Amino acid sequence: MTTRGIHHLPVLEEGRLAGIVTTSDLILAKQDDPVYLVQHISRQQDVQSMKELVGGMANLMVQWVQSGMRAEQVSRILTAISDAITVRLIKLAEEKYGPAPVPWCWTGFGSQARAEQLLGADQDNGIIIADSLEPGQEQWYADVARDVCDGLNACGYVYCPGEVMASNPKWRQPLKQWKKYFHKWITVPEQKALMHANIFFDLRCIYGSQRLVDKLKDYIRDTARGNEMFLALMTKNAMNYQPPLGFFRQFVLDRSGEHKNTLDLKLNGIMPIVEIARIRSLAAGQVRISTRNRLKAAAQAGELTESDAQNLIDALDFIEKLRLEHQSRQLRSGEKPDNHLAPTELSPLVRQNLKAAFSHLKYLGNKY
Repeated sequence: MTTRGIHHLPVLEEGRLAGIVTTSDLILAKQDDPVYLVQHISRQQDVQSMKELVGGMANLMVQWVQSGMRAEQVSRILTAISDAITVRLIKLAEEKYGPAPVPWCWTGFGSQARAEQLLGADQDNGIIIADSLEPGQEQWYADVARDVCDGLNACGYVYCPGEVMASNPKWRQPLKQWKKYFHKWITVPEQKALMHANIFFDLRCIYGSQRLVDKLKDYIRDTARGNEMFLALMTKNAMNYQPPLGFFRQFVLDRSGEHKNTLDLKLNGIMPIVEIARIRSLAAGQVRISTRNRLKAAAQAGELTESDAQNLIDALDFIEKLRLEHQSRQLRSGEKPDNHLAPTELSPLVRQNLKAAFSHLKYLGNKY
């Protein structure tokens, strides 16, 4: 309702109006609900107010996890909150700098695009501008990008270490330039191109012209589909993300450093599934966004079997659940959440199930 700007919903009984549910009803019913948070974000007038508003988000996540909310739901809610912050920052910038010279779109990449964000996510964003942009009009987009990226950083979405942000001129370009980027990454695949593909092939319109994103997605689909060399190299590159399981189905743990004797659930558990889903959906000519939808689309197109797609979704659900529960325990202990889980935190049965998930994931990674 919040995303679509709907404030009232009619309730029907046997086809007749029985009553009305409003967003205010929902907010009053449960003030720790994300609807309440998103509504209030949209009314803030400065960055500091937004920062204070989302300051208790960690406690809310712990409540959601303890209440039994599924990992997919939690990540979608956290993504909706980051979307709301982004949109509010953009609207504040538009009030400050006036309307955009030509149509444009603020685009989210990576986990935000897939609606799979959790706490501690850094920024991955860019701006697509209509090709009608004229010389001298670029400054408006630069000013807005600076304000929004700075505001996101202040609200806890830290600057991207690789500078994949709209504040970087390279990722603030007209549509025709974005098409050139993707054409080069797909037709001349090298290591850096594959790295960019891992980030930029997950893209979603957060604010502005959806049509610009749709045009770019159409171009990506038409260029990538049938390019066997590119898909093969993407598959080879995906082998860098291996489930942490050795011979005799023993966990392969970090042997030294800050995360000694732990598993990286994101890098070695979730990312292999994300990679398989992205590659197989591209092979199917689909530019879906979320990992689960990509797996379903790949199965429908015959790029995965139905059972393999479902097994990957089940593995993703299970690993994400463990990741969220681990982060929830850390937050309750006053620690900064991370993705490094010590198997000793788990019961013998859960450890056995995690080994089974990793084993099956390893098999499917080699198969596809």
